[in-house]
Amino acid sequence: MEKEEKEKTKKKVVVAKDEVKKKTVAKKKVVAKKDDSKKTVKKTSAKKETKKEVKTENAENKKVKEDKNIDALKKTFTITVPNSEIEKSVNEIAEKYSSDMKMSGFRKGKVPAELLKTRYKGALNEEALNKIVEEYVFKKIEADKMRIVSQPAIDNIDHKEGKDLTAEVTVEIFPEFDLPELEKIEAEVSVKDLKIDAYDEKKQIELILNSRKRAVSVKDKAIKDEDIVGFNLQTKILKTKRMTPRVEESVEILKDREFYIKDINKELLGKKEGDEFSFEREYPKDYSKKKWAGEKVEHLLKIIRVQEYFTPTLDKKTLEELGFKTEDALKKKLKEEFETHSKNQLDEVKNNKRIEKLLASVEFPIPESLILKEIERIEKDPQAGSLIFDKELLRKKAEESVRFSLIHFEIQKKYEVDANADDVEAEYKKMSEQFGMPVKEIRKYYSAKEQKESLKDRIKGEKISEIIKEKIKIKEIK
Repeated sequence: MEKEEKEKTKKKVVVAKDEVKKKTVAKKKVVAKKDDSKKTVKKTSAKKETKKEVKTENAENKKVKEDKNIDALKKTFTITVPNSEIEKSVNEIAEKYSSDMKMSGFRKGKVPAELLKTRYKGALNEEALNKIVEEYVFKKIEADKMRIVSQPAIDNIDHKEGKDLTAEVTVEIFPEFDLPELEKIEAEVSVKDLKIDAYDEKKQIELILNSRKRAVSVKDKAIKDEDIVGFNLQTKILKTKRMTPRVEESVEILKDREFYIKDINKELLGKKEGDEFSFEREYPKDYSKKKWAGEKVEHLLKIIRVQEYFTPTLDKKTLEELGFKTEDALKKKLKEEFETHSKNQLDEVKNNKRIEKLLASVEFPIPESLILKEIERIEKDPQAGSLIFDKELLRKKAEESVRFSLIHFEIQKKYEVDANADDVEAEYKKMSEQFGMPVKEIRKYYSAKEQKESLKDRIKGEKISEIIKEKIKIKEIK
């Protein structure tokens, strides 16, 4: 304030100069702020560009890595088929047809092979080439002990009449890798992931009784939450006065459940069987039911049925229906099942960690054709759910599955895992007890080769899982 008073005593020129000075300083600040803003924008843009570049670079690196993996599993070789072998094959095929063919002027089986070679030269050559090229390809694969994943691709076939044939063959092979020492792998599991709720007898009984609840009809009772209501419905669009045919509908009165008639729950609550009433609704232009979109509609209802859920009590009848003579027998069984379920849950958590660590412990390229087959299998699986819509996650899951299958196979080889006759017979007995069926019936079902091989694969899979469980240790961490 003192400074301001002194300024007032100064000459007007000085005041004017100060004003000009202040404006200049203010202007400089504004310009400085603008420059700072520009710098900030530039910095932000630079950061965004850097992130974008890093993301693009990562994606490109990943693509390069995938391409290298794919190339690493492709093997190309050349085969040479002597012309004498081709001619020999043509002769064999011509002889085979001549002994079985009918032709005008010749008896069946008496058509000269030379005549067939002249008349059907192109077709005989093509069949002979297909046969002999395939033979030479698989001879080479067998001789070099290649473990191929899919059918070979044959390209650049070069064959002039009377000359040897050459062709380029590309095969996709299984990866070769060293199985890590399972005993040296240690998987970490958080203690909180191994926590199981204490057994609650009352809760378990409630769960089993709720699982047996059923809807029963009620008369002369007002509709309340969680009731199931059946009604006849007609609808009239007020603008056109058009009435739809009568239809029967049913709705469960739940607060969070939507019905295609807007806010129907509040109209039904308190009503009784036999009640007839109507109410109006105005629907938005983008409403899912196109006939009502953008229209004012009257709904006419007649309630024809009201049901409520009945939960049984733990009486003698319920116990008999559950297959128990006494309440104590049921409680004992519930506790045993809870303990078994809890143990299985813990085992699953630990096994998932073991597999996760095992997958991370060995790196090798994965055959692309196997990944694509696994993606196709997952997409057909009804339990795949939303996974099929996330292509990146779907591929990741497919890769993990294929990787684990290949490791599984190596474990089977290393530990010589097999399913012998005794293993199969033991599995028959186990299934007999589980399903309450005679062993001979189960044995009969698995008499077909395909079914029996499937059972053997399952037994081997269980043995391999036990090896993983036994060898890979678990370390609990906080």
